[in-house]
Amino acid sequence: MALLSVENLSVHIGPAHILKDVSFSMEKGETLGFVGESGCGKSITAMAIMGLLTEQATVSGRIVFDGQDLLTLDDRAMCKIRGLRIAMVFQEPMTALNPVKSIGFQIAEGMRLHLGLGRAEAERRVVSLLDRVGLPAPRFSPDLYPHQLSGGQRQRVVIAMTMACGPDILIADEPTTALDVTIQARILDLIAEVVEQDGMGLMMITHDLGVVAQTTDNLAVMYAGAMVEHGTTQAVFSSLSHPYTRGLFGAMPHLESHGDLAPGALLPTIPGSVPQPSEKISGCIFAGRCERAQDQCKVAPPTLTKNDGGHQVACFNPWGVVA
Repeated sequence: MALLSVENLSVHIGPAHILKDVSFSMEKGETLGFVGESGCGKSITAMAIMGLLTEQATVSGRIVFDGQDLLTLDDRAMCKIRGLRIAMVFQEPMTALNPVKSIGFQIAEGMRLHLGLGRAEAERRVVSLLDRVGLPAPRFSPDLYPHQLSGGQRQRVVIAMTMACGPDILIADEPTTALDVTIQARILDLIAEVVEQDGMGLMMITHDLGVVAQTTDNLAVMYAGAMVEHGTTQAVFSSLSHPYTRGLFGAMPHLESHGDLAPGALLPTIPGSVPQPSEKISGCIFAGRCERAQDQCKVAPPTLTKNDGGHQVACFNPWGVVA
């Protein structure tokens, strides 16, 4: 049995259908990436798993973690899972940290709550965790406050918080947002190192295909709240079967494929924009932006179907099939 199994997960907020029948599973130690444009449902999926959606959200489906459906638990029960069994690195470390509490207090809080550690033992572990994420004493005291650290250093503190109780799954939601390129690489290397050494499962949420190529074994591509392609990262990258996946890849700067562009020329783009969650679309949600769309694409939505590469694609006319 999979450690985490998400089955037909749907989220509505008022008339808006935010998430549409998303299904996937993760084994212990597995690394899974989620990619797609902003507003495609990646973060909503993570927030649903963590039980952090707004009270106005209506959630259906199942989120089975270690044999227990998380959607049946109240907030008190979920508090015993968040941080202890499933931890999350949020997009912006400055808003993820409490500005009026020291970093040492915030790292120790989860250990004292979930593990019942005394103050002295928790403080000892805090120093060890800070050292492990590259913030060694005495330069980085547990008594420092978030505003006294750089963005990259704050993100390291957040990672230390997620490691504190040894969770089974780490969810990283755009963990390198607003960080410069060199710091991004260091943070990604740190997350990969922590996940490997501690045997955690990793759910990496990003819009950057390069990040998932570096950090994950499996990949899910999301568009407008639905999963449109899913398989091993290698298989998805090799075939780029869904037109949306191919469009994302084509929009990335590649010296090999775009090296002949004239100075000042624009990179390829996907025409149009992601539909609003409140829009009623009878056929394929990507049909309005797809160069391979046919009449049937506007009638009924395609379902995820395994292709010859062994991974799933939700498309009536995927690449690799003559249009």
